Amino acid sequence: VGTSVSGKKAGAHDVRCAAVGLKLLQVAATLTITPAKPAYSKAILKPSTIVAGNTVAVTCSAFDEFGNAVVQQPTPWQVATDAGCTVAEAEVTCTAAGSHPVTCTHAEVPEAVPAPLQVEPGPPEKMTLSLVPSLKNYTTWQKISVLAKGTDAYGNALPDIALKPLTSAPATSAQIDVLNQIVSFGEDGTYTLTGAAAANPKLKASIQAKVDSHGPLVNVSTPKRGATLVHAPTVAVA
Repeated sequence: VGTSVSGKKAGAHDVRCAAVGLKLLQVAATLTITPAKPAYSKAILKPSTIVAGNTVAVTCSAFDEFGNAVVQQPTPWQVATDAGCTVAEAEVTCTAAGSHPVTCTHAEVPEAVPAPLQVEPGPPEKMTLSLVPSLKNYTTWQKISVLAKGTDAYGNALPDIALKPLTSAPATSAQIDVLNQIVSFGEDGTYTLTGAAAANPKLKASIQAKVDSHGPLVNVSTPKRGATLVHAPTVAVA
């Protein structure tokens, strides 16, 4: 409304004049809006998620204050990130898992908006097994969960490593819930459980579980059975 026109979105726009109550032929005029001077930059990552040790290509673009891409892009750009990654021209390589900010800077662009690069741990290279609950001795048919954790080739933690089906030595009386990685044993003895990482079957780890359904024998020699103790808040047992 009025006799002046302004716009923020770059491109070609149709402008028409209309008179209320008059049936006039409207002929559009083209208004072309060009981007303003660069206000900020963005780093465009393809892809935005990588596995540790991989490389991502970075495209740098400048925009005006209204979000329009600048026609004449400034060059050369300086690509930067944090200590968990390295930069080679317009490529970023990361070995540390987590989120890393990637920016494009230029002397003609006042602000650089960081783009998050998500880095996921690679396949396991080191692995250990643990038992839950963690006991010195287990009873027969007690359910025991087998957990695996480790690190990838760059030392990134892998707190929950998926395993291929567990094996037991000896296998006699061993029951293994493959889906939930739960084991139990029907006879006393010492069992060696071995698991291989699903993402790296050559990587294996073992742990022992001792099953003793009887428990230790306790022989108390002091005090004597049936002894009467006077004024003794504590008793030494041997």
